[in-house]
Amino acid sequence: MSVPSLKYWQYVARQPNYFKLHVSYIVNKALRMYGFVVQSCRMFQITDCIKRLYVAYVRSILEYCLVVWNPYYENYKYDIKKVQNQFLRYIHYKESGEYRLHIPRIDIMKTYNLKPLDNRRKIASIMFLYQLVNNFIADPDLIAYLNFHQDGSLCAQHCLNSLLQGPYFTAVDLGTLANRLDEEEREQMAEGGLDSEDYRKFLQQPSSNMDDSGYFSVQVISSALQVWGLELVPYCSNDSRAKSALDQPSRMQAFICNYKDHWLSIRKIGNQWFNLNSLLAKPQLISDTYLALFLAQLRTDGYSIFIVFGELPECTADEILRNNPIESFTQHRQPIAQGSSSESDPDMQAALRLSLQDSNDQLDSPDIVDRELQEALRLSMHGANISPEEEEEDEDVELKKAITMSLQCL
Repeated sequence: MSVPSLKYWQYVARQPNYFKLHVSYIVNKALRMYGFVVQSCRMFQITDCIKRLYVAYVRSILEYCLVVWNPYYENYKYDIKKVQNQFLRYIHYKESGEYRLHIPRIDIMKTYNLKPLDNRRKIASIMFLYQLVNNFIADPDLIAYLNFHQDGSLCAQHCLNSLLQGPYFTAVDLGTLANRLDEEEREQMAEGGLDSEDYRKFLQQPSSNMDDSGYFSVQVISSALQVWGLELVPYCSNDSRAKSALDQPSRMQAFICNYKDHWLSIRKIGNQWFNLNSLLAKPQLISDTYLALFLAQLRTDGYSIFIVFGELPECTADEILRNNPIESFTQHRQPIAQGSSSESDPDMQAALRLSLQDSNDQLDSPDIVDRELQEALRLSMHGANISPEEEEEDEDVELKKAITMSLQCL
C-alpha cells in the first residue's frame, strides 16, 4: 500500500480499507466496554446514571483523537454509529421495558442530550480550528497547513456566498450563467448580419463574462442574485434608492464592491455591519458611523460599489448576532495572517467564520446541531484555558456523580 498524504490533519487513504484496522479496533473496544456497562447497570433504575457511564467509558473510546483522523467512508461511519445506536436501544429498553430494533433515536437523543457522533466530530473540528487560528493552540507546524485565501480568482463565488450566508453558488453555476450571457450577446451581434465585420470580431474575442482564472463579470453577479429576487443598483446612480443610500448607508442591508478582478461583500448581520472580504482572515466589524467613511474610501481606491436590494435569505449568523451583538473592542490579538482583523470578539467571530464556509456538507440533524454549535462556540474560550489536570478532575466528578446515583438504585 502506498504512503498516504497529509491533508488538514486527516490521512487521505488511496485504498478504501486503510482505516479498517483502526475502526475495527476502537469499535470492538467500545463494544466490550459497552457490554461491561450493561452488565454493571442491570439493577439500575435511573437511566441518566447509565447515560453518564456510557459517555465516560464508551463514547470516549470512539472519540479519542477525533480531530486528527476522520472516517471518509460510510461503512466506517456506520460501524462507529452502531455502538451508540445499540446504547439508544438499551436505554429505551430500560425506560419502556420493551426491546425494539427500530426506536425513535432522535427523540431519545434529545431527551438525554446526546448528539450524533459525526456531528460531534464536526463540532470538535470547528472548535479546534477556532482555537488554532486564534493562537489558543501554539503550533506553527499546523498553522503552516492553513491557507486563508481562496484559490484563483473565485472571489466572485465567495462574495455571493458570503452575502447570502450559505453555499448557494458553485463555480459551475456561475460558469453556466456566464455562458448563457455570452450566448445572448452573440445572438444580439448576429442581428447585424453573420457576415458583418463586427460579428466576426466578436467571435474572435474572449468572453467578457468570465475567464480561465475564475473571474466573473458584474452581469454574472447580477444574474445570480436575480435568482434570489435581489437587485444590484450602482451606488452613484441617479436611482432614488441610491441617493438614499448615499445619505444613510447604514439603513441599507448589503453592498457588493468590485475592483479590477476582485469582488467583496459588505453586509449587515444582526444589527451590525461586517466586511466579508475574502482577503481577510476574519470578518471585519464596521460601525454604523464608520460605514460611510469606509465606502467613501473604497470609492477613492477605485472600487465600483453596488447596493443590494431585496430580501436576503435567513441565516444562522444573523439570528446569533441579533441576540448576541459583538461588544466594543476590548482586547487585541496578534493576527496570524496578513490582512486579518483580530479586534472583534472571538466567540462571535467564530460564528461568523462558520457562516462563511462554502462547504456543501449538510449535517444529519440541523435542529440539534445548531444549538450544540452555538453552545460549543460560546464555551470554546473557556475550554481553551482548561488544563489536563482540570479535565481529569471534571471526569472524576462526573463518574462520582454517576456512581452516587447508581447506589441510590440498589
